[in-house]
Amino acid sequence: MSLESLANELLLDIFECINAIDLFRAFYGLNTRFNELLLVHARIYHVDFQSASQHDFNHFCRAYLPLISRQVATLHLSNDDDETPHLLDDFLDDESLINQIHHADSIELVMKILSNCDQMSSLTRLKITNWSCRNTYKFSDLIHHVWLLPKLTHCHLDFTAMLSPYSFRQPLRTSETIEYLSMKTVKFTFQDLFALLLCTPNVRHVHATLLDRHASFETFPILPSISKLNLSTDSSLHHLNNIFQSMPNLSHVTLELPETSDRKFLNGHSWQALILASLSKIKVWRFFTTYSFHEEMIVEDHVEQILDTFRTPFYLDEHRWFVRCDWNRQITGRRLFLYTMPSCCRDIYVVHPSFQSKSTYPENPNVSKGVEYLLDVIF
Repeated sequence: MSLESLANELLLDIFECINAIDLFRAFYGLNTRFNELLLVHARIYHVDFQSASQHDFNHFCRAYLPLISRQVATLHLSNDDDETPHLLDDFLDDESLINQIHHADSIELVMKILSNCDQMSSLTRLKITNWSCRNTYKFSDLIHHVWLLPKLTHCHLDFTAMLSPYSFRQPLRTSETIEYLSMKTVKFTFQDLFALLLCTPNVRHVHATLLDRHASFETFPILPSISKLNLSTDSSLHHLNNIFQSMPNLSHVTLELPETSDRKFLNGHSWQALILASLSKIKVWRFFTTYSFHEEMIVEDHVEQILDTFRTPFYLDEHRWFVRCDWNRQITGRRLFLYTMPSCCRDIYVVHPSFQSKSTYPENPNVSKGVEYLLDVIF
C-alpha cells in the first residue's frame, strides 16, 4: 500500500503528527494532490526548528512559512543547536517572520527570553524554559510583556530567576485571560508572589516556589479564582494557613517542603487541623517533606509514631489519603522522607535496595526493599 492510496482525511491526520519542515521537504512538489492537501486543506501545522539546519531554517521561512502562517499552531525555537546557535535571534530580528504567525496557540522558547512576544497578539500559550535570569528588572520586564498578551491563557515561565528581595515590579497591566500559571523555578517572596497574582485575577491553577521563611505578613489579599495550588515552600504552618485562607476555593493542593526541623510537618493532627480550618473545599491534598533523625534514634518506632497520626478516620475513611515514610540508615545524613501516596515529587527516581518503607496504606507491607527514590537524595 502506498501513501497515495490513502484517503485525504487520513493523510491530513498523519500530516498533523509530522514536523512541518519535514512535511514540506517530503511531500511538497510531488504532485498537485499533495500540494493542495498541504496548502488548502491542512488544518494545523507544528513547526519545530530545534534541530533544523541554517539552510532548512532560511528556506522554510522564505518559501513555505508565508503560505501556512495562519495554520501554525505550535512553534519551537531554540539556541541550543551547534549549527544554529543564533536561531532565536534570527527569528526575532526579522519582524516579517514574527508577523506571519497569526494564530499560534503554543510557542516554546528555549534558552532565551522572548522580550517582544507581545507582538504576537493571538498567542494563547507561552512556555519559556532553560534560561537563567539574574537581573530582577529584566525579569520584571518580561512579566510586563507577557501580561500584555491579550489572549494568553497558559503561561509557563519555568526558568531560573534569582530575584532580589522585594525588588520585583508587578506588571503595569492586569491579565484577565491567564488561567494557568507555572513559575515553579522562580523563587518568590510573599509580597512579590501575591502582587503578581493580584495582577492575574482569573488565574485558576498556580504552580510556584515561595521562599520567605521569615516573612512578617499576617494577612493576604483574597484570591477567589484559584482552585489548584502547587507550591514549593519553606513557610511555616502558620503562614501556610494564612495562604490557604486567602484562597477560599482551593480544591487541589500539592506542597513540596524542604528539609524541616519543625515536627509539626510530620504530625498528621497538625495537618488535619490546618485542613479543617482553611481548606473547606479540598478534594486532593498531597505533600512531600524530609526530616533528619539522630543516629541513636530507633527509627522504626519513630516512624510508627509519625504514621499513627495519619491513621485517623479523617485520612483513611473520609478522604482515603495515605502517607508513606522512607528511610535509609546507610546514607549519610540519616533522613526520613514523608509524603502522601503517590509521591508528588517529579524528580528523577532510582531503585535503591537499602531503603525501607512503611505506610498507612492497609495493604502495603510494613517493610519493603527496592524503594524508588530521588537520585539527588541518594547522592
